[in-house]
Amino acid sequence: MIEREQIGTFLTRLRQAHAWTQKDVASRLHVSAQAVSKWENGLAVPPLDLLLELSRLYGVTMEEIANGRFEQEKIDHTHLDVHVERWDRYNEESHPDNVWNPSFRGGVLERSDGSLLVSRTLEPGAKQHLAFEQGALKALVDDALVTLDNDWMTMNARPLALTMTILSGQENLPLFSRLTALARTAGRKRGMPLIEAQRSIKPFMKPEETQIVFTGIGEAKRPYDARRIEAGDSIYYWPSNGLHHHGFTIVEALLERRPEWKTKRLLDELLKAPVSYAGMTNGYEDIKCLVHITQFGLERNVCRVLKPDQKAVLELDKVKMPPVFHWLKRALSYSDAEMMKTFNCGIGMLVIAKNGDPAYRLGQIESRNDKEAVVIHSPLHWQ
Repeated sequence: MIEREQIGTFLTRLRQAHAWTQKDVASRLHVSAQAVSKWENGLAVPPLDLLLELSRLYGVTMEEIANGRFEQEKIDHTHLDVHVERWDRYNEESHPDNVWNPSFRGGVLERSDGSLLVSRTLEPGAKQHLAFEQGALKALVDDALVTLDNDWMTMNARPLALTMTILSGQENLPLFSRLTALARTAGRKRGMPLIEAQRSIKPFMKPEETQIVFTGIGEAKRPYDARRIEAGDSIYYWPSNGLHHHGFTIVEALLERRPEWKTKRLLDELLKAPVSYAGMTNGYEDIKCLVHITQFGLERNVCRVLKPDQKAVLELDKVKMPPVFHWLKRALSYSDAEMMKTFNCGIGMLVIAKNGDPAYRLGQIESRNDKEAVVIHSPLHWQ
């Protein structure tokens, strides 16, 4: 017997994940909004000829719709007890003095001459855990330093110095020496000399466990200022080369569920360092703000720099996504909207400026008189 209520609840969940109304779904399927309402309220089930259309629309299988559930429960932030709204609120409370770029998740200190001293700490995360597991020490260090460099760019800051603290469950001098040498070499290459490297043995950690905390200090003499953003400014993007530093909590949970997917090819793709955006501001006129697309995707990050009466109007169909995002979408059974809310999906950095490279123009800032802060006219192309 078909459980209509279960199917209805499942269809409602899928629609809401896309941020669509019942009318939106009806127009895509060429049916009435009343029909969609009946399906979601368990008063009727979609006819067989529409099951295929629904499965394509929501990115699930026909069997999952018919059963009213995913074949396996999805791995998402809620599943991992990560509460996005609570995290946003904490970040806002932790960085109240950064009026220049609220999307920068580091410390800011204004000096008497108007310049800024900025700091950014990268705590141990799931990508670091995976790198240690695979022995990818150089990739681990490169990932951290490129991420710091890209973060500083959002404040128009130059790096000054780097510190590193190695926490471990037991003494391992060869590993400590190797990590220190890698950080010293990579830091010198990127203009951020390693000025301190500490190690600390923690009895509460497992003997084989190692974690690293990186902290970078930079200086911004002429910081970008998001308060200067105005209607008519253009929005550009710089492509990512993959996941970059964020989103690995979900990836790690996925690989724990499916360990047979841990092939060398996939791990190399996941663990590679982010692309560096150093020098890419050349050719841009009157940059107002850079937004690093990190955890929780494009919309949450860009909203942090907009005023209440502004919105970003975007056309994303020109973005070329690295193949890893197509794989993740299938592996996680995510909708388009869920991918956009979780990963960078090929957009590593947004640039809000008066003029720039037209090949990377995504849209513009417009005045807002409704609740939508981000409006997407042309979505990403998914395989």
